[in-house]
Amino acid sequence: VDLQKAESTLQKWKAIKKGEVVYTDRLGSRILAAQIHFLSALHAASQNHWSVAAQELEQAVKRTPFDAESQYTLAKSYDMLKKRRSAEKALEKAREINSCLE
Repeated sequence: VDLQKAESTLQKWKAIKKGEVVYTDRLGSRILAAQIHFLSALHAASQNHWSVAAQELEQAVKRTPFDAESQYTLAKSYDMLKKRRSAEKALEKAREINSCLE
């Protein structure tokens, strides 16, 4: 997935909607919304913008709390921000969802 293209598409969508993109509560919509936040977080992390990455991952986890990869990546972001307790909680949650994560 081309992260810049995904980000560009999201920004265009936000411009059309004139602000925050609102998703319905349907599972498919929540998964799509979470994926957009997850990809935005990966892009921010690649630029060492850990606070932005954590914010995006918090949104992803809010929409899909069953996603172990988002939880795990959130834990890594918190760790980079020196938020040890938050990192431990997110890692614990990720392991609850998927015990194979390490």
